Amino acid sequence: TSSKKSKVALLENQDGTVLKAVQQPPRGDREVDFYKKVFDPETKDPTLLQLRPLLPKFHGCETYGDVRYLRLDNLVTNFVKPCVTDLKMGAIVWGPDSSEEKIAKQKLKYPDIKKICFQIGGIKTYYPKTDEYRSFGKDFTRSLNEKEVLTKGMPAIFDQGFGLQYDIAEVVLRRLRPVSVWFESQTQWKFFGSSILIAYEG
Repeated sequence: TSSKKSKVALLENQDGTVLKAVQQPPRGDREVDFYKKVFDPETKDPTLLQLRPLLPKFHGCETYGDVRYLRLDNLVTNFVKPCVTDLKMGAIVWGPDSSEEKIAKQKLKYPDIKKICFQIGGIKTYYPKTDEYRSFGKDFTRSLNEKEVLTKGMPAIFDQGFGLQYDIAEVVLRRLRPVSVWFESQTQWKFFGSSILIAYEG
């Protein structure tokens, strides 16, 4: 059907890709156009070429029923027990065409985002001792204040029941540095409501 509730946000394929549902226009159209620009084999834009290896590879769009999807590389396809976290990036998580009502709602959802400039969207961590996953959804992540994001939220990402794993956190930080460098050096693009996926083998 065409209702928003029936739309599946992410579908896994056997070929190592995922289908990510395209959001309503104009936001969804902007995302599609951006991926097309970044992965255009004819592009000579150095800014986009530097960004390309930091994104999941784009394989075009597909439509099933009346839902359009981006086909992207599945970044955890080779993982046995993937631990995954979604980080919402930036101090402003709404687009320039958002209504005042939507902006007000977003501010209520992320009251401290102006201070810390990111928000944990969700956490799924594997615990080897019990062979189980622990998941932390929006009820948990949105309840965290500025201090608790660092004292409760971030530790939950890197704790598999053995305490905080600093070695994994250090590797993730090293992998994030090229992303930080790209954003600090480029002035061509603005991002709203973007996410960074953190994944490591559990």
